[in-house]
Amino acid sequence: AVVSEEFGRPVDDVFRDFSPEPVASASIAQVHSARMRDGTRVAVKVMRPGIEQTLRSDINILYTLAELLEGQLDLGVTTPSGIVEAFDRAISQEVDFRIEATHAQEFAAALKGIEGVAVPRVYRQFTTQRVLTLDWVEGTKLSQLATTGADVNVVMDRLVEATYQQIFVAGFFHADPHPGNLIVDDDSTLTYLDFGLMGRITPEMRDTLESIFVAVI
Repeated sequence: AVVSEEFGRPVDDVFRDFSPEPVASASIAQVHSARMRDGTRVAVKVMRPGIEQTLRSDINILYTLAELLEGQLDLGVTTPSGIVEAFDRAISQEVDFRIEATHAQEFAAALKGIEGVAVPRVYRQFTTQRVLTLDWVEGTKLSQLATTGADVNVVMDRLVEATYQQIFVAGFFHADPHPGNLIVDDDSTLTYLDFGLMGRITPEMRDTLESIFVAVI
């Protein structure tokens, strides 16, 4: 229903095939396997109906609780309201898949030169606020690396190089790199997934991190 609403026509008119059962599910969205008209297999991330209203209601409750705790907790450089505001900003980006699509494309550009590290292609013509269409990726999540035919040392080297590139070169990093968002195949290719939560590092922050890094070495 969400896909039909977003594109203004039946799902069968948008995709050649569309699996009604999700292959992955999370709190905000779920992912379906589909094929485009030319046969290309894609992953279609679909937002849960009504999730924006649910989140807004929950965040308003958090703001109320934060106001009650204001001045009663010593949180150092931040406050209860400040924490909720930061969460509000982050979650507001996650419920607009057009922002995630932009993140994915920027992230792909940042990691373009690293061999064996991949980011799924975004299909903009099949992406809206509530639907995100990406290349389908085959593989196993990083925590199950030992069950694949991948070379563990090669995968770890690529992960370290990709992390270095994000932090010290691009200043734009994946802020939710849990094992389910890092996929490995038998060729030792490491693929990043889910770009709803990303972070940026200012030049000043980067200088500080570089100084710490050099000091540790």
